[in-house]
Amino acid sequence: MDTVSLSDALNYVSLSDVYASSSGEAVVYKTHRPDPESNGYDHKAWLRVGDYEKEIPYFNGKIVWEDEQTFLLFNRQNESTVFIRYELSGEQRVLQEVEGSADPVAKTNSGGILFTVETDIEKKKRLEAVRGEEKSEILHEYSLRDEDCIIADEFPYWSDERGIINKHRNILYLYEDGKIIQVTEDIFDTKNAVYDPADNAVWITGGAFTVKAPVKSGLYRVNLDDLKTEEIIKPDEKGIWGLTVNDSKVFLFADGIYLYGKKGFCKVLETELSLGNSVFSDVVYGGGVSLASYGGKVYFIATYEETSNIWSLDSELNIRRETQGNNVIGSFAATQKGIYWIGLSGLDHQELYLQKEERKTAVTSYNINLYKNKVLSAPERVSFQDAYGKTIVGWVLRPIGQKNGIKYPAILDIHGGPRGAYGAVYFHEMQYWAAQGYFVMFANPSGGTGRGPEFQKVENGLGGEDYEDLMQFVDIVLEKYPEIDQNRLGVTGGSYGGFMTNWIIGHTNRFAAAVSQRSTANNVTESAAKDIAPGFIRSMTDPQADDRYERLWEGSPLRFIGKNVTTPTLFLHSLNDYRCYHIEAVQMYAALQYFNVPTRMVLFRNEHHGLSRDGHPRNRLRRLREITEWMDKYLK
Repeated sequence: MDTVSLSDALNYVSLSDVYASSSGEAVVYKTHRPDPESNGYDHKAWLRVGDYEKEIPYFNGKIVWEDEQTFLLFNRQNESTVFIRYELSGEQRVLQEVEGSADPVAKTNSGGILFTVETDIEKKKRLEAVRGEEKSEILHEYSLRDEDCIIADEFPYWSDERGIINKHRNILYLYEDGKIIQVTEDIFDTKNAVYDPADNAVWITGGAFTVKAPVKSGLYRVNLDDLKTEEIIKPDEKGIWGLTVNDSKVFLFADGIYLYGKKGFCKVLETELSLGNSVFSDVVYGGGVSLASYGGKVYFIATYEETSNIWSLDSELNIRRETQGNNVIGSFAATQKGIYWIGLSGLDHQELYLQKEERKTAVTSYNINLYKNKVLSAPERVSFQDAYGKTIVGWVLRPIGQKNGIKYPAILDIHGGPRGAYGAVYFHEMQYWAAQGYFVMFANPSGGTGRGPEFQKVENGLGGEDYEDLMQFVDIVLEKYPEIDQNRLGVTGGSYGGFMTNWIIGHTNRFAAAVSQRSTANNVTESAAKDIAPGFIRSMTDPQADDRYERLWEGSPLRFIGKNVTTPTLFLHSLNDYRCYHIEAVQMYAALQYFNVPTRMVLFRNEHHGLSRDGHPRNRLRRLREITEWMDKYLK
């Protein structure tokens, strides 16, 4: 049988954004197929009714069902969004077009549609005051300005994937009787919005600001009868992940699950679940709905231990796991027929499934034969208790075709986050390295998700307990697998994993090669440049403290780069990565060059933080080839 090849990274189909009618008889979803020839993706949208399926116009936004036969499709085109009413019969009609990227929220009792639009509020204000030729001149002025320069007078001013967000706000509108009514003010940035049909109100999270965006969203209720807004939770009081309304009860998802009543919000569930999917894989493109109410229950995706599944909460506040098994679920739709969900299942790539009670049925078969004639390496679980009493779980992939009496090199792969996790699901780069004759080690150190809030706390800050966990994991793996040559160990990781790779080479020389991806190196520069800078610096230190920069520098990997560092290191970074700006890699690269450590840097144009998952196909192959060739050079 064959083994996994480099090009197999582009031979699969990803699925995302599943939407179903209430009965479950009709379902809409998207597919994304990498296309190396165009260096892009073949995006399609599909409508499935029973066993019949047909392609529908692809939509960059979302959809909302009006009834069992009709849904509204929001299709983003260049700098505007078109609202299309689509009948299951195939008939479609354009209802409205608005400037900007719009997404639907819900259909109201009166038949209106709530939607949000990402808007440049400075441009909006100028355009509202003019007409005709003067309006065209302003639009032309902005197009030239955006080509020539970046203007910033807010913080943060850019966002990974979205680009420049200075003066951008997500404004909530109501489309009714052919008219568009603005619901939130220009300076208010809407994060989440949920409609409550019981009293014709919309609950929203977000906040108003003119210079610095709030780190944590506030919560607001808007009465649609008079458009009056009531503030329920002030910004920066509570970290809100999401909210939903079920039988007139408002549920808030934050550091637990809260229920709103006469006395405000009270926590109804303290859980070790990490809300949302935070299990990583490099064969997933896009996501979709992860929290919704249906049939008297609240449904949500949550990460528990090393899987992400769908859970529910009923009116009596009983929690139930709706899907079972080693899954990584990214989107779902609850219906009378069952729960449709999209996800990875074990070593199987994504498919669309229908869950009925304890039984799941595959609705699609895009990837079912992908590795039918190829041998994969099954993850072997390794767990231990660390010095702080926490259970650390990891896995080992054996090299394909392993032979007795031969020593093999090994690669330690560190996940991003740190609020994230690895699971025993398909990960292409790891399977490829196993096919190339490597042991692959990967684990979930302290600071990650799926094991409760205490597990997320890292003693002594990043580079403390988490570093100790990873080194202990390597020690245990080497003892358990004597076939690994301890003199031929490599380490790699991206984002937080890149930070840890930089940290590791400054604290030990046990690794013969390292590849640092989309990394951070200097907490001082990172706190100034990254798109989530306000929250980042607050999590590291008091931003108002006089010694804040000293504290940030103390925990910076760059601080530990000196003549004692000898590990040959490759740096991979994207030039449009605003989560971890590429100057972080440049600083590490320069520091190692000063000390004559073998190093190389590859900077990818027109790529953002998610290069390994949804970057341009040729760059994804180049990235994996660069990592593997670097490891081969120093470990083989």
